[in-house]
Amino acid sequence: MPFGKHSKMFLIDLPLTYLDWFSKKGFPNGELGQLMRIVHDVKSGGMEHLFENIRGLQPSHATDSSTIK
Repeated sequence: MPFGKHSKMFLIDLPLTYLDWFSKKGFPNGELGQLMRIVHDVKSGGMEHLFENIRGLQPSHATDSSTIK
């Protein structure tokens, strides 16, 4: 996540309550908003298990600015 209270957190780690708020107020424009909407849909649908292997696939340099968080 590039801004706010949860900055530098992976989108898949954002709390559902935070994503619910964006769902009501509107997700950001562009790729970030699309990804947040997907994460919200997955989490609110009870399918978080789909994210289990993602953390193991993150490159060791995942902190560089080209990685969306």
